[in-house]
Parts: sequence; structure tokens; C-alpha cells
Amino acid sequence: MNIRWQKHKRKLGAALTLSVCLLILLWIMRLNQNQPLQYALQTDVSLTAWIYSKPVSELLTDFQNEHPGIHIQIRTFRSEEQLHEELMAAISAHAPPHFAEIGSAYGIAELADTGALLPMDERMLQDIGELIDPRYASAFQYNNQMWAMPYGTAVPVIYYNENLLGYSGLSFNTEAISWDQLVSIGMKLTQDHDGDEKTDIWGLVMDPETPWYLRSSIFLQDPASETRVERIFKLWHEMIYRYQITPPLKHHLAVSDFINGNAGLLLSSSEKELMLEQYIGGTFKFGVLPFPAFSEEEALEARVSGFVMLKSDAGMESAVRQIMAFLLSPAIQQRLLPEASKLSILKGSEPNHDEKPFLSARESTIQRLAARKLYVPATEKKSKKHWDQMLKTQEQLEASENVCISCLSEATVNTNKP
Repeated sequence: MNIRWQKHKRKLGAALTLSVCLLILLWIMRLNQNQPLQYALQTDVSLTAWIYSKPVSELLTDFQNEHPGIHIQIRTFRSEEQLHEELMAAISAHAPPHFAEIGSAYGIAELADTGALLPMDERMLQDIGELIDPRYASAFQYNNQMWAMPYGTAVPVIYYNENLLGYSGLSFNTEAISWDQLVSIGMKLTQDHDGDEKTDIWGLVMDPETPWYLRSSIFLQDPASETRVERIFKLWHEMIYRYQITPPLKHHLAVSDFINGNAGLLLSSSEKELMLEQYIGGTFKFGVLPFPAFSEEEALEARVSGFVMLKSDAGMESAVRQIMAFLLSPAIQQRLLPEASKLSILKGSEPNHDEKPFLSARESTIQRLAARKLYVPATEKKSKKHWDQMLKTQEQLEASENVCISCLSEATVNTNKP
């Protein structure tokens, strides 16, 4: 009986062992069958992107169409300033996007010092060195690292209402314009139609990017001389109170005034061209003039747009790098001006109208203007604090007819000393 039980026990144990082995084998086979699905899920990436240039969303959508495994949730901000402020807040709350558009107006140091950004890796740096015009490659360098990938640029320009100029019998050289000529044209365009001593059409209006325009005029020499600063501040003040061609502290209305035909000249950015065309429609013809200068040797401050990459996991970071490489491709760079009103930053992108027949007359003019002598200030000299200081100075210049211009000039030079 014991012998039979022992044999039965051995058979039962062998059967149980075999069953366990079969179960393990089936589990392994099932795991191997599921592995491709798991891999597919891992390659399906969802990213969040913050931008302030609305047309760029179309370029990102084109990237998604070419890369169906990468999904981008895009949030658009009304301005570079708003995005910058909310990005700093999101970093503090440990809830930033995967990548975000930034401009060079505020520099990169403040964002880089948060520790939340990833600098460009060796491969991206190699691409940047080979492809990008060196004038723009330095825009986001800080502490021997590049913290954002530049993808486009803009320059300050003067837009003019061609109809109003025609009515006033004005003609001028569209290749270059001095500050004196600008004032003269502005005086002839300024009109009070009904004689109520209130201006109906302003000769010149300037949008809220005034710190950029002042900086373009002032900081052409390093350091800026107090004489030059005072000259610019005096001219700015006289355009308001002596010549009365531009309204004080009304920069938030400048673009709408121009669109509505209530201003002859608009000092703004070249990247506003597409937006102006959309809103003006066929109401009147408008053109582009270069930013005014005191001499032909003056350089012009270019404003660079780029993307920062926020720290996340390796899969997300790899997808963001693919997007950055996509934006640097020649095909996309060629589309920037007609589709996003941004100028290409690639080497050898100087204007050649014969090779670019798809550009409008205004776009060709803007591209030609960008071929002049440009500079990008060192990032250490730019921050949100510097921007706000210049904005405060500009508001003081405009707020009173009796402001002490020499005092503001001296304070500006001292504030911006190395």
C-alpha cells in the first residue's frame, strides 16, 4: 500500500511540476506577444508646447502630421511677456511645459538659473554651428552653454499708410530714412480735420515694444555714451511735446490706430507684417520703411525667437529635439517669412528675389532690411529687469513736458554700465 502510494505521489508530483512549467511557458509566450504593443505605447509621445507666435502653431501641426506618434498640445499666449511670466510661475510650481517659445528681449539668464532648462546637447550644437548665422547663435548663450535653440528673428521697422502719404503729396527714399526725415513726414501727416484742437490722424504711433526701439537707438556702442542717450531721449520727448506727431503713453492703441487709418506711420516689429495684412485687408495700401538711423554705419538690434526645452524623461526630450531639428530645416526656414513673418536665421539667407518669387514686395523689403548690419546684445545685458527699467524711463519721458532729460540719460547710462 505504501509502495503504491509512493508511486502515485511521485506521478502526482511530476504532473504538478509539468503543469507549473506549462503555466510559466504560457505566461512567457503571452508576455512576448504583448511586447510589441507595449513598445508602441512607449513611442506614442504627448508633449505640451507654449508659444506666443500664433502662426508657429501651423508649423508644429505640420510636424505632427509627419510624425503621427508625437502629439503636441499647444497653448498660445498673447505676448512674449505673458508667456515669460507664466513660464517662470510654472517652473516654480514644478508644472512647466515640455518646451516653450522665448524671445531674446529678456535674455536667457533668469530662466537658465532656475535649473529647469536643458542646454543644447553636442549634436544640436553641431547643427547650430553649421546652419545658423553666427549673429543669432549667441542670443541664448549663458555660462558657456546654449539654453535655447534660435529658429527665427525680427527687426524693428516703420510701416506707412500709402494712401495717407499719397493724399499728403509725400514721397521719400524707401531704402533709408533718418530721424529728421521721420519727424518731417510725421508733421505733414498729423491732422486735425474738424478744427477742435484734437488730433484725428497721428503722424507716428509706436507699439508697446518701446524698450526695444530705444535700445536699438542707444546701445549701439558699448558702453553707450551719455551724449548719445540724451540725444535720443530729447528727440523722443520732442516728437510728443514739440512736434506733436505722436501721442504720449498710448502705445497699447498704436496698432489698432494704424489699422483703422488713424495714423500715417507705425513703429513696430517686422513680425507684425502678416497680422497687419490680415486686419487691414484691402482698406488701404501699406508699405515698409527701415528703422530710422543717424548714420549709415549704425547697426540694428535684431530680436531672436527660440525654443527652450524643459527637463523631463528621455523619450520626451528626444521628441522635442526632433521638433527643434524640424524647425531648422531649410524647407521650414524658407516658409518662416511668408507664413510667420519671421526672418530665417540660416547662413546665406540674404535676399535674392529671383530665387524667392513667392515673397510679397513688403516681405522682400523686410528681408533686405535684415541684411543690413545687425547685432544681438550679450545676454548678460538683457533681463526682464532691464526691460522694465527702460519701460519706466520711457514712461517718465512721455509723462511730463518738463521732465529732466539729462537726469534720465545719466541714470540710464549708470544703470547699464558693465
